[in-house]
This record gives sequence, C-alpha cells and structure tokens, in this order.
Amino acid sequence: MATTKAVSATEFKATCLDLLGRVNAGEWDRVEVTKRGKVVAVVVKPPATAAEAKGLHGALRGRVIIPEGFDLTAPTPDELMDAELGILHRVATCCSTPARRSGWDRARGWPDPRSPPSRPRRPTAMC
Repeated sequence: MATTKAVSATEFKATCLDLLGRVNAGEWDRVEVTKRGKVVAVVVKPPATAAEAKGLHGALRGRVIIPEGFDLTAPTPDELMDAELGILHRVATCCSTPARRSGWDRARGWPDPRSPPSRPRRPTAMC
C-alpha cells in the first residue's frame, strides 16, 4: 500500500531533512510538495542500484554443504512425494508420538498412526 504525504513548500523548506529521512526509512513511499494546492515536486526513494542488485547473486555462496559423492544431477525418486499424495503438513515424529511407535504402512512407506505398535519402545530422554 503506497503511502503519500503532502506538504506545502514552506513546510518542506523547514523540515526537509526530516522528510527525506522518513522517505528513506520507508515510512512514506513519496512526499508531494505543493504550492497553492498544486503539486510542484515529488520526493521518492531512488531505485536500487545495479551494484546492490548484483550483490544479491551468490549471497549464499559457501553456506551450503553438499556431501561428497552426492549427485545433484540424479533424477528425482520414483516414489510419490507428500504433495502428490495430498499431504500438505506432516507432524514431526519423536520418541513420544504414537506415529513413531506404530508399525510401517507398506503401501506408503511411512508410519501409519492407526496401526497398533509392533513392539513397545521405551521413551528416550532426548529426541
């Protein structure tokens, strides 16, 4: 939502540095300077420079670790992903959740919370 502040030329002359600081901080998108009710000037924040935009490329360089032997060009797995199965959210499993203690659903390949536990597991102190 664009916010605009209209000020008279006299008020702009008196508070110029404050108004420029507020536009730069993003408090307003633009300041319209008026004389006798007509807009004579508009103050806006300048667009991002090419150097700033170029600095965005490669910003994460050196922060991602790819394990040795991992093939980034390998095809994706043949099994269906959660989104393809209509699962939007999955509850995180930990040692105290019923899904962790339950058996495996062979058709889907993940624990089925409706099945009885295959064997009781002792809760651990840390998940």
